[in-house]
Amino acid sequence: MSPYTVQLSNFRGNASAAVGSSQGLGPYGTYDLGGNVREWTANAVEGDLHFILCGSWRSPVYLYSSPEALSPSIVPTPTASVACATLAPCPPPLPSGFIASPAISRNTSLSSDEVFRAYELLYAYPSTPLNAKSEGIVRETPNWTEEKISFDAAYNCERMAAYLFLPRRVKRKRTPSPRRFESAANPSSAAAI
Repeated sequence: MSPYTVQLSNFRGNASAAVGSSQGLGPYGTYDLGGNVREWTANAVEGDLHFILCGSWRSPVYLYSSPEALSPSIVPTPTASVACATLAPCPPPLPSGFIASPAISRNTSLSSDEVFRAYELLYAYPSTPLNAKSEGIVRETPNWTEEKISFDAAYNCERMAAYLFLPRRVKRKRTPSPRRFESAANPSSAAAI
């Protein structure tokens, strides 16, 4: 959740507000979705439950980035709607020297090379094969298949899991190779998906 978006949104308002009045710019260039009305989506979760997103002016702030799953058959309320959008011209570019984060001031100095190297070491990891393995299908729906993939973590000889959500109703341009999980450390043998 962007604290800047939430601060500029209508979460403490008394009613919905005109788009653009609060200047709460979302990650995709949309204004004032958070803290206005919750937006229904076509994405079914289970049964007749659908996601409703962004939180209304009556919602707790965390609902800006945490979806709710509700039934659209509930009685319509002034805090739930369907969002309609039109393309607007792009906003003007930010002025030069603009600093997006209020936590960084113009008086902040860069770290020394020694301090930077120390931080860089915190994020260094060995470039080793992932040894990825499909653990099987977790769930299938008419629209997607959820597959569990395990792979070697970069520490303590542990394995990690990732869940792939593969769309079912798309036209594939090429068939995935059985070797698709080989490490990118050896690009000559890794298959492109």
